[in-house]
Amino acid sequence: MAGAVSILHHYRKTCASTTSTAQLILPESLKLLPLYSLAMVKNAVMRAGTEVRADERTALFAQALRMPVTASGAFVYPRLWALHVAEEGLELGAEAAAVLPATLPLSYEKLEPDGVYLLEDAGHLFLWVGRGASQERCHELLQLPGLDGVDCSRVSVPQLPTPISQRANAYIGAVNAQRPHVLQMPRVLAPKDPMEARARAAPPAPRLFSHTFSVAPHIFTRPSSAALHRRASSA
Repeated sequence: MAGAVSILHHYRKTCASTTSTAQLILPESLKLLPLYSLAMVKNAVMRAGTEVRADERTALFAQALRMPVTASGAFVYPRLWALHVAEEGLELGAEAAAVLPATLPLSYEKLEPDGVYLLEDAGHLFLWVGRGASQERCHELLQLPGLDGVDCSRVSVPQLPTPISQRANAYIGAVNAQRPHVLQMPRVLAPKDPMEARARAAPPAPRLFSHTFSVAPHIFTRPSSAALHRRASSA
């Protein structure tokens, strides 16, 4: 964080055309630096404390060091898509696997309780089904009336002739096309799934849900940005 503050302070001091104290001034190439810096602090690779075991941290270091540049962004700040929302102009056909819509902010408050979401962090894919998802939606996506009492680790995502199933498989195919170095099969998660509960407690793995449910509501918000702004302005 000290390095990010130093970079922003020196840009403000030597390069910015205006030095208004009410505005955090960033060049186009550094607009995501505060976000990625805060995300990296909460990443299991750099997270302080003893909750990340040494072998897990070492494995993540090895994964990060050999990761292609195109995947590193999602490794630091995972990608989130809503599957229950039809994107305008997105055709679900033979070429659908080449198309991905814009991602959503990683904020638990923005997740709809009856929604279905796909999350990806360059190493894992998770399909999260909200507690309020209707039986019809679950059946159209998973051929199941619901996930209560179901072992989600054994649930796969079938290919069905329904819009939400076609959308889910198109997104999964697009993600795997972007990550040829690793095959990512979606892990279905529901609110009562033991892995989902473990993830909400911000464990070292799976990192994806650690970011989504624990980090975003606390650090990707205005107070943290304001704190970074104050430090850059007063450095």
